[in-house]
Amino acid sequence: MTTSAPTDSGFVLWARLVIGLAGLGRDAVAEAMGRATAGGAGGPNRELADRFLRALTRRVVTAVLDLVDLDAVADRIDVERILDRVDLDAVADRIEVERILARVDLDAVADRIDVERIVDRVDLDAIVRRVDVEGIVRRSTSSMAGESVDALRVQGMNADRAVNGVVDRLLRRPARVPRLPQPDG
Repeated sequence: MTTSAPTDSGFVLWARLVIGLAGLGRDAVAEAMGRATAGGAGGPNRELADRFLRALTRRVVTAVLDLVDLDAVADRIDVERILDRVDLDAVADRIEVERILARVDLDAVADRIDVERIVDRVDLDAIVRRVDVEGIVRRSTSSMAGESVDALRVQGMNADRAVNGVVDRLLRRPARVPRLPQPDG
């Protein structure tokens, strides 16, 4: 047999009955059941009392919850006050970042990045203004020019040495071995 939750008018009486029975406790309910069935307070009546009280409690809690407007209760909760009491440093200390990162699929994250949108936000003109392009060109060309001049000097010295070698052979002088640098590649 199923019974529905009590109506509002019968709810107070029903709630008093449940509170009274719960206040008596399992042993008192078992004893009352034993007297009603002439079987005593122990054994099966104790188990029956436990089952009865659990079932009754479930029905009362369900009936009360059906009557409560949980949105109204939630509206009355001061979340800011609760958050003020939370130690966020302690919460953060309990977070295992490595474990979270191990679960992250970086390829999937990278696939979701809109690179074109990021590039569109970059101010290339501002970057160019900050870069000393003229200085870079000057340093690179002066470096190349310096290397070219050095190579020409070495080639001139080698040509001079070759001419000296020819003159020394014509005049039958002993060969001199000047120590001149060789040009790079």
